[in-house]
Amino acid sequence: MYEQLKVPCLGIIENMSYYICLQCGHRDELFDHGAARKIAEELHVPFLGEIPLNARIRVHGDAGEPDKMFTDAGDDVGESVRQVVSNVAGQISVRGSARPIAATSAE
Repeated sequence: MYEQLKVPCLGIIENMSYYICLQCGHRDELFDHGAARKIAEELHVPFLGEIPLNARIRVHGDAGEPDKMFTDAGDDVGESVRQVVSNVAGQISVRGSARPIAATSAE
């Protein structure tokens, strides 16, 4: 659908990439970790990062408080979200600087 509408893809994010146990800190890759990175390479689009599986993400998203993912969902979540946000901002900046500036008329 995005191709039909000519909407460019900023990149791919791997959601629920891994799980870190809140009790012991063990990292477990419950799903096919790394698949999003492979797909991004195949499609020649940027890989923007990995977001862990964490219940606090859902809680804060459902409550309309996405900013709390940076402060109340654990250091691993905050750092992951910061990295993805930084990469998305970078892609927006690159795409924005590559666009020609539309001429405006002063009438």
